Amino acid sequence: MSEMWEIMSEVGNDARRHLKLKPAKVVVVEDWYYTYACRRCEKENIETPVVKAVKEPSFSPDSFAIPVVAARLAVQKFVIGSHLYRQEQELRQQGIHVSQQTMSNWLLWSAEHLLLRLRWLNRMLCSPCSQCSVFLQSIIIFRPLARIFLAAGFLG
Repeated sequence: MSEMWEIMSEVGNDARRHLKLKPAKVVVVEDWYYTYACRRCEKENIETPVVKAVKEPSFSPDSFAIPVVAARLAVQKFVIGSHLYRQEQELRQQGIHVSQQTMSNWLLWSAEHLLLRLRWLNRMLCSPCSQCSVFLQSIIIFRPLARIFLAAGFLG
């Protein structure tokens, strides 16, 4: 039998595709920003220059959420229909304790800032300025979105 395997050669192969689900992973990322001062100036009683590292802008005031988190909350709530209390339970099972009120605040803050940007876009759409018109040609996809918000009474 072993002699037969030695004279056989590969004549083809088959592949099979399958889905593998990886559960979502929630982690808390901690960014450190350092402050530096001149020790020699401090010892000599000279005005000590202090330099701070530039911080990334926060998504919302006093919040550890980032835009991706708010987007996920919005999709889960408004597209999939998962209530905030269910999302709270899901996060708690992963060891993250975020209240419904906090998630609600993130969604409200996101909506308010989206509306500010859409109002600005509406002013641009209605502007007779030729420079604005040229700019808007590059983002023409937002026009239907702006019309929807205008019709709903959110703009104007």
